[in-house]
Amino acid sequence: AQEGQRGGTYYETEDESEFEELLNACDSSFEREVLHAIRDGGFELPDEAQHTIYDGDEPVAKPDFFYHREGTPIAVFVDGPVHKKDYVKKDDEQKRNRLKRMGYRVVPIDDISQVPEVWETI
Repeated sequence: AQEGQRGGTYYETEDESEFEELLNACDSSFEREVLHAIRDGGFELPDEAQHTIYDGDEPVAKPDFFYHREGTPIAVFVDGPVHKKDYVKKDDEQKRNRLKRMGYRVVPIDDISQVPEVWETI
């Protein structure tokens, strides 16, 4: 048991432990915000964070969050300000199009307000 923020005692659940692992893997504060919004909205947590996707032995992309799904796995990209730069946009587009051709569902997020609507479909 640990001391809770409000002074009460709580026991860490498997979900809380999983959330902490995902949170620690986040590369940016915006990714952490999105992960909090997923959890706080009651949506399913991602299976992995910063999961590299390969085509054979070649790394294709590293989505911020990843959901293993039978048939159509889901790659979530949390796009902060750097993704608005032209050269980054072009690189993102090429990688994401390749993932789509490989059978992945690609989900870009560039605003925290998108989380509830998008996660209703995940």
